[in-house]
Amino acid sequence: MNFPFLIYPILATLISGEGQFLNRDTVWQYNNKQQQYFLENYFQKKSELKKFNKNELKSWASQDYLSLNKIAKENGFSNEFKQLAKNEVGMLSICEFEQTWIQKESKEYLLCDEKYYEAIKIDSNFEILKSDFHRHLFVKIITGSGDKVYLTFAEKKPNNNDFDFLKNIEYLSKLKKEKYIKKDYDCLLIPKIDFNKEFNINWINGISANGFTVKQYLQKVKLKFDIIHKREIFNEMSKLVNKLNPFESSAGNEFRFDAPFYLWIERNGCSSPIFAAYIDETNWVAYKSFLDIVNEKIDL
Repeated sequence: MNFPFLIYPILATLISGEGQFLNRDTVWQYNNKQQQYFLENYFQKKSELKKFNKNELKSWASQDYLSLNKIAKENGFSNEFKQLAKNEVGMLSICEFEQTWIQKESKEYLLCDEKYYEAIKIDSNFEILKSDFHRHLFVKIITGSGDKVYLTFAEKKPNNNDFDFLKNIEYLSKLKKEKYIKKDYDCLLIPKIDFNKEFNINWINGISANGFTVKQYLQKVKLKFDIIHKREIFNEMSKLVNKLNPFESSAGNEFRFDAPFYLWIERNGCSSPIFAAYIDETNWVAYKSFLDIVNEKIDL
């Protein structure tokens, strides 16, 4: 199971292989149904890789497993490449996205299953969308880079078919464009996310071209949603109010993501989401205890 499921890093590694020991006219041959679906539906999107900067997407392809292991170790991978036979190729990619929001120097929180998690308050550049074909609302957040982040509560945890998950996200992406709701919410509260995981992409193993076969592919995915504290001067009265009412919110109506959700990122010039994932509390930044929140509020 691979959630998130990212198409563009896989494209980048195959193109990297073409540039090193194959050629630009390479015709990849599939070895299973998932590879066939990938080649028929996504490989033509390789021209969209120019929309990524070098810090977001890095890829390597080599027949030297020792050099790949050196790169993997330098980048914090726990898995290693096994020795490669003649005409076998190892592939490695790192995909990293980070988004920050400016927030007052006080911590927000979300409660999920009796645990407290750090939250990000967003009070601008978002929209609430809905569809007649999906029971939950969609949230659209426009970032400073122009990327659009979409979130909607998940009906259930995805099954173990990667492409079924991606097709579901693409389906939801079409639904959220149907209706726009007047902004009935003053702000969003979304959990701080610190997602850093590595995966063996087993379904791509066996894909081949010009006598070369992909034997092993390791992928690391990083997603971080964080805040930058903005210092503000509070007078003595506001300090006193915060001490007496540490959880009083200035927002009138909050939209809170306090349960597992789907998250995907869309970018101009890319016809598929550049990131798509099922995000639950295992990827949220947790407080150690309830007292951490109280102390943070009172210390203002």
